[in-house]
Amino acid sequence: MPHTLRAPKRPRFESDDIARLTWEAKWADDRIEQLAQELKDVNARYAELRSVVHMMETNITQLTARVQEEEHRAEIAEGRLIELEELVASESEEEKQLEEIMAGENVNMTVAELNELINRKVAEAIANYTQTHTTGPHGPTGGLVNQQGPALTWWNSNVQTLGLGEANALTWNGFKTLMQEEYCPRNEVQK
Repeated sequence: MPHTLRAPKRPRFESDDIARLTWEAKWADDRIEQLAQELKDVNARYAELRSVVHMMETNITQLTARVQEEEHRAEIAEGRLIELEELVASESEEEKQLEEIMAGENVNMTVAELNELINRKVAEAIANYTQTHTTGPHGPTGGLVNQQGPALTWWNSNVQTLGLGEANALTWNGFKTLMQEEYCPRNEVQK
């Protein structure tokens, strides 16, 4: 038998098939465009939400810091309130003691006895003040930086001699001079 060439058979499309395929391709293109637009909208909304979340995180951080600061202030205020209550209580005790002294037979005190009584009460008050202000309700520093010991005594004595306004108005050089006079007197030579 002679060789015959066989060409693959191409399917023949009817006009209805072509119309149906064209419609399906157009529908698929429309659907792809619609989904692409939805994806753009979702991405834009996601960016907006990320911005809102970042802003909220920043606000939460700031509010947390403010809450901690206010709690610290509340602790300080509570410590001050306790100190004031103790001061009022000690003042009322002193008033009672003074009334007892004045009501008793000690009304005719000499100037020396009166000065001794005043000095003793002032020393007690200073000791009480120093004790409550250097330790406070929160330990040695009470969350604050306090001058303690000899430095506080030295500063207070200078405030008493100069006055609070002049002591606070001292320049750095003036302050250094006061410190040198107190701790490095010229008549003492250190080797």
